[in-house]
Amino acid sequence: MLKNVDIRDQVLLTPYLLRGDRFYGGFPNESFTTGRIRRNNGVPIDVPGVAENLDIAPAYLSGRYLFAGMFYNHFGHILTESIHRLWAYDPSKHDGVIFLSMYFENKESMLLNVHIPEYLAYVLSLFNVEIDKIKIINSKTIVEKIDIPEPGSYLTNGHHDWYKDYLDKNKFKILDGYNKEIYGKNLFLGRRHISRKGYLLGETYFQKFLEEHGFIYFIPERYALRDQIYALFNADNVIFSEGSAIYCSELLPNLNARVQMIPRRPDPIFYEPHLNRKSKFSIAGRLKSFTRVGPIGDWKGPSSLVWTADPESIYCDLVENLGLDVPKFDRDEFDAHVRNEIESLPNADQTVKKDIINLIV
Repeated sequence: MLKNVDIRDQVLLTPYLLRGDRFYGGFPNESFTTGRIRRNNGVPIDVPGVAENLDIAPAYLSGRYLFAGMFYNHFGHILTESIHRLWAYDPSKHDGVIFLSMYFENKESMLLNVHIPEYLAYVLSLFNVEIDKIKIINSKTIVEKIDIPEPGSYLTNGHHDWYKDYLDKNKFKILDGYNKEIYGKNLFLGRRHISRKGYLLGETYFQKFLEEHGFIYFIPERYALRDQIYALFNADNVIFSEGSAIYCSELLPNLNARVQMIPRRPDPIFYEPHLNRKSKFSIAGRLKSFTRVGPIGDWKGPSSLVWTADPESIYCDLVENLGLDVPKFDRDEFDAHVRNEIESLPNADQTVKKDIINLIV
C-alpha cells in the first residue's frame, strides 16, 4: 500500500464508541478510506457515522489539521494506532494535530479530562509536533480542513515497507543520546510485577531459569519510553511475556535482537506481524495450550490469569532459541512456582485462590 494523504474540507468528526469489537463514529461515511481503523490485513473495524448517543450540535475548529488517529488511552493502542500518521506532519502548513477520542458503551465519562501521557509527548517531539499543537476531539466537531494520511503501520499488520524506510532515515532522532553501556544484552520482559493486568501462571519458573542464564528482569514501567527503546535496540536477546511493553519497538525500523514471545493466548496476531517484519522472532510454547482462567475476581478479559497445559513446550523452545545445554524441564518445580504465585496474588482471598487451583488442576 502506497503512502497517501486525503485532504478534505468541512469534515464532521465524532468520538469513537467501542461496542463489542467495532468502533462506531469517527468520520461521517466510508469514503474516508485512509482514516479507517484497520486490522487483519487491512479490514476496517470501524463503522463511520455519528454515534447515536452524541446527538448534540457540533463545535467548529478553524484551520488545517493533520489527523493522527484514534486516542485510546492505553500504551499499546497508542503506540500501534495513534502515532503512525505523524510522518505527514508539516508545521509550515498544519495548525496542529488531531486525535479522536474513544469511549466504551455507557462510559461517556471517558471523554472528560483526557490528557496526553508523558510517553506520547516524547513521541510527538520525534515528529516535531509541539504539545500545544495537539487537539483531542472529545465531542462532535466540524474541522475546517483536515489532512488524513495513510498510517505507516496498523495493529495486526505491522510496518509497510515505505514506512520502515522512513523510520530508518529518521532513526537518528530516536537514538539521540543512546548510551549502550547502561543496558543489558539479554532482557526478560515479564509481567509478575503487574500480575493484576494479566499474567501467565508459572512465569516465575521461566524467570528463574532465564536469570540463571544471564538475563535481566527488565521492568519497562521504571524507565522513560526513550530508555525502553534504547534497551531493546541494544539487546542481543529479548524474551517477553505477551503484552504491550514490546510495542516501544514500533518506533524502530529493525531490531538486532532475537525476540521470543511467551504467549498468553492462542493467537499471536497482535504481535507476530509487527515483530516478524523487524526482528528474528519466534514463539515459545504450543499456542493451543494457552487458556484464560476465569473470569475470577478482578482477573478477567485481557487482565485474566492464563494457564498453559504444556509448560514444557515453553521451556524447550526457550532452550532451543538460546542454544543451551541444560537439564530437562522440572514439572515438580514448575508446579511449586505456580502454587507460590497463587498464594501471593494481590487482593485474592482463599476462595479465589481455591477457585483458581480448581480450574487449572
